[in-house]
Amino acid sequence: MSRGFADFSRPTEGDPRWLETNWFSAFTADGTIRLHIWVGFRTNLGVAFTKIYAYSAGSTSVADMEFHDSRYQQPIGGARLADYRLASGLTVKGAPAPDHYRVVHRTRRFEAHLDYRAMMPPADLSVTTVARDVNGFMAFHRPADPTAAVPAGLSGRSGDEPMGHIDQTMWVTGHLLLDGVRHEVDGPANRDHSWSPRAEAGHDTGTFDMFHFGRELTVLTHTAEHPRDGAVESVVTNAYVLRGDQVRRVTGATMTYHRAGLRTERLTLEVDDETGEHHRIDGVSRAGLEFDGGQNVYQVFDLLDCTWNGRTGIGETLWHADVSTLNAAAAARRRAAAAV
Repeated sequence: MSRGFADFSRPTEGDPRWLETNWFSAFTADGTIRLHIWVGFRTNLGVAFTKIYAYSAGSTSVADMEFHDSRYQQPIGGARLADYRLASGLTVKGAPAPDHYRVVHRTRRFEAHLDYRAMMPPADLSVTTVARDVNGFMAFHRPADPTAAVPAGLSGRSGDEPMGHIDQTMWVTGHLLLDGVRHEVDGPANRDHSWSPRAEAGHDTGTFDMFHFGRELTVLTHTAEHPRDGAVESVVTNAYVLRGDQVRRVTGATMTYHRAGLRTERLTLEVDDETGEHHRIDGVSRAGLEFDGGQNVYQVFDLLDCTWNGRTGIGETLWHADVSTLNAAAAARRRAAAAV
């Protein structure tokens, strides 16, 4: 579905599940604080919900994040995709979108004043898709009828609903104010935007990973996880390489996670891009936490110290799963233990 970035897409069918998301992120210049700003617009219902997360090495749960704020059912009013002000204190202004955004968030304890400038054009699914025979990012987006016919190897969509997703690496400048303490921001980070019908349950399991080495290299991956032969298989379904100012498609990628429970302690990514250049990135967790992200999504963040080609960088792995699926697995373990 081709589209612009100034206004919402409003399907004429009026599907109440229709969702447009807007996500901005940032790292402080010293790498100590990671920020997420996420907005979900239920445009056919006229409401939005916001999630603002800031965490650091001292964060292990929602209670000890640097900042956490989630608000639901905010009236959208006359908001546009590239120009909105919400009751949560969040203001986003395209100047113009999608190449330049000004993002401000003001609350009693926390303020963000950020300027986002594109390092690349938005990369849609035609650019990022790597594996076409497994559920990828768009597996979030479910049709009204879960039994509807779907392409071989896929599930959860009828295939004819409008949908889309873009990723974009930005250079972010500005600052955060946290309890009166100023933290500078000056470096690369990602934003994304998706649009489709999306339910609030039955999500698949997967990970969003991003790795930044200044202006030299950014690699973004979406990894789906599927049970296979009693183990979990991780498949990189979507990715791109930003090498300097050149966006490159990925021709092959493997991701290896080393986890303790649900937390990722370290990982290794091997990527081949369309020019034939090979990239190996190793990441070690510096900080992380797990929590209920709302809409029945359980999230696990890990902030990473990364190495690539002798250089050091920063990254993040964001694992997500359906809460009910985790509940069922835990219940099965309890039943098995009781039967011994």
